[in-house]
Amino acid sequence: MVFDAICDDQDPDKVERFAPALSKALSCIALAVWNHDDDVLWYALVENGSVVDPYDSNPSYFSGGGITMPLVQRATARN
Repeated sequence: MVFDAICDDQDPDKVERFAPALSKALSCIALAVWNHDDDVLWYALVENGSVVDPYDSNPSYFSGGGITMPLVQRATARN
């Protein structure tokens, strides 16, 4: 289990990049989970730097596409 101070500030770009970077660097599977104010549950299952299963419980919560829409759109486009 890894806890990173970068993710504590809940910056959407940092949260979205952390698990893929860690997974790629360690050549492993990673699961990133984030709960924003009990309003949004977000996770990304990542294998060797590639998101294989993203989830966002409330994708319209944030304005302008929100925290996870870019990640979800990338993963959906690959399928």
